[in-house]
Amino acid sequence: MNNEEKILEILIQMQAEQVKTNQRLDGLEQGQSKLEQGQAETNRRLESLEAGQAETNCRLESLEHGQAKIEVEHGDKLGALLDGYKLL
Repeated sequence: MNNEEKILEILIQMQAEQVKTNQRLDGLEQGQSKLEQGQAETNRRLESLEAGQAETNCRLESLEHGQAKIEVEHGDKLGALLDGYKLL
Protein backbone atom coordinates (compact mmCIF):
# COMPACT_ATOMS: atom_id res chain seq x y z
CA MET A 1 0.00 0.00 0.00
CA ASN A 2 1.52 3.29 -1.05
CA ASN A 3 1.27 6.62 0.78
CA GLU A 4 -1.64 7.90 -1.32
CA GLU A 5 -3.70 4.81 -0.50
CA LYS A 6 -2.85 5.16 3.20
CA ILE A 7 -3.83 8.83 3.17
CA LEU A 8 -7.04 7.99 1.32
CA GLU A 9 -7.87 5.27 3.88
CA ILE A 10 -7.22 7.68 6.76
CA LEU A 11 -9.44 10.33 5.13
CA ILE A 12 -12.24 7.77 4.65
CA GLN A 13 -11.98 6.77 8.33
CA MET A 14 -12.02 10.42 9.37
CA GLN A 15 -15.08 11.06 7.24
CA ALA A 16 -16.87 8.06 8.76
CA GLU A 17 -16.03 9.31 12.26
CA GLN A 18 -17.29 12.78 11.30
CA VAL A 19 -20.61 11.28 10.18
CA LYS A 20 -20.92 9.44 13.52
CA THR A 21 -20.05 12.63 15.39
CA ASN A 22 -22.67 14.58 13.43
CA GLN A 23 -25.28 11.94 14.23
CA ARG A 24 -24.43 12.12 17.92
CA LEU A 25 -24.59 15.89 17.77
CA ASP A 26 -28.02 15.74 16.13
CA GLY A 27 -29.20 13.45 18.93
CA LEU A 28 -27.83 15.82 21.55
CA GLU A 29 -29.53 18.78 19.90
CA GLN A 30 -32.85 16.92 19.84
CA GLY A 31 -32.40 16.03 23.50
CA GLN A 32 -31.61 19.65 24.32
CA SER A 33 -34.74 20.76 22.49
CA LYS A 34 -36.87 18.28 24.48
CA LEU A 35 -35.31 19.50 27.72
CA GLU A 36 -36.06 23.11 26.82
CA GLN A 37 -39.67 22.24 25.99
CA GLY A 38 -39.99 20.38 29.28
CA GLN A 39 -38.52 23.34 31.15
CA ALA A 40 -40.97 25.69 29.46
CA GLU A 41 -43.87 23.44 30.48
CA THR A 42 -42.53 23.26 34.03
CA ASN A 43 -42.31 27.05 34.13
CA ARG A 44 -45.92 27.38 32.92
CA ARG A 45 -47.08 24.95 35.60
CA LEU A 46 -45.09 26.79 38.25
CA GLU A 47 -46.70 30.08 37.22
CA SER A 48 -50.10 28.41 37.48
CA LEU A 49 -49.25 27.10 40.94
CA GLU A 50 -48.06 30.53 42.03
CA ALA A 51 -51.30 32.09 40.81
CA GLY A 52 -53.28 29.44 42.67
CA GLN A 53 -51.22 30.07 45.80
CA ALA A 54 -51.91 33.79 45.57
CA GLU A 55 -55.64 33.10 45.24
CA THR A 56 -55.52 30.70 48.18
CA ASN A 57 -53.71 33.32 50.28
CA CYS A 58 -56.37 35.90 49.38
CA ARG A 59 -59.14 33.50 50.40
CA LEU A 60 -57.33 32.67 53.63
CA GLU A 61 -57.03 36.35 54.49
CA SER A 62 -60.74 36.77 53.82
CA LEU A 63 -61.56 33.81 56.07
CA GLU A 64 -59.30 35.12 58.82
CA HIS A 65 -60.98 38.53 58.58
CA GLY A 66 -64.42 36.90 58.76
CA GLN A 67 -63.35 34.78 61.72
CA ALA A 68 -62.01 37.82 63.57
CA LYS A 69 -65.28 39.66 62.90
CA ILE A 70 -67.29 36.71 64.25
CA GLU A 71 -65.10 36.53 67.35
CA VAL A 72 -65.62 40.23 68.03
CA GLU A 73 -69.39 39.87 67.56
CA HIS A 74 -69.50 36.87 69.89
CA GLY A 75 -67.44 38.78 72.42
CA ASP A 76 -69.89 41.67 72.24
CA LYS A 77 -72.86 39.31 72.65
CA LEU A 78 -71.24 37.55 75.59
CA GLY A 79 -70.45 40.91 77.15
CA ALA A 80 -74.08 42.00 76.74
CA LEU A 81 -75.25 38.69 78.18
CA LEU A 82 -72.93 39.10 81.16
CA ASP A 83 -74.19 42.65 81.68
CA GLY A 84 -77.75 41.27 81.59
CA TYR A 85 -76.94 38.71 84.27
CA LYS A 86 -75.38 41.39 86.43
CA LEU A 87 -78.65 43.30 86.33
CA LEU A 88 -80.55 40.28 87.71
